Amino acid sequence: MKKRKWVLPLCVIGGVLLLGLIVIGVFLLRHCSGIYVRTSGGRHMVVFDDGGPVIVSTKDKPDRFDGIETGDRIIAVCGFVHETYPAQSEAKFVIRLWKGDLEDIPQKDRDAIWE
Repeated sequence: MKKRKWVLPLCVIGGVLLLGLIVIGVFLLRHCSGIYVRTSGGRHMVVFDDGGPVIVSTKDKPDRFDGIETGDRIIAVCGFVHETYPAQSEAKFVIRLWKGDLEDIPQKDRDAIWE
């Protein structure tokens, strides 16, 4: 009988924690797909499908973009996109979807990158 007394409060606490993680994931992180570009200075840039070129940093794991080449289509989980010029964000997780090349980048975004 005494064990049952703790089941409901533990379920409520677990539910609140799970809800908190979901809220953090929805409001603080976003997933984006786009085309990866390594800049001439060695920085990582992603031309996101819904927002244009963004410089992406990887402070906690510098080798996050190892194996990804310029033109590859990726999906990334990022933090806030800071509206600077160029826009900047931090990648938490990156997956290469398929290989590509610079011709996959829309012309308007190529012009913005090389201006």
